[in-house]
Amino acid sequence: MRLTAAAAFADSTLGKKYPAAVASWVNAWDRFTPSLAFGPALHKVSYTTNSIE
Repeated sequence: MRLTAAAAFADSTLGKKYPAAVASWVNAWDRFTPSLAFGPALHKVSYTTNSIE
């Protein structure tokens, strides 16, 4: 999601219903995007809640 997409979402029905979610994504975007450079194995470790995986 680019910030232009975030702005479009903010103007949508859901974005207006959940403005805190929009603000959360926009405020964290610069800290989140570097993690996209990591490979699939690290992504799996970072998002899974199952310790066995």
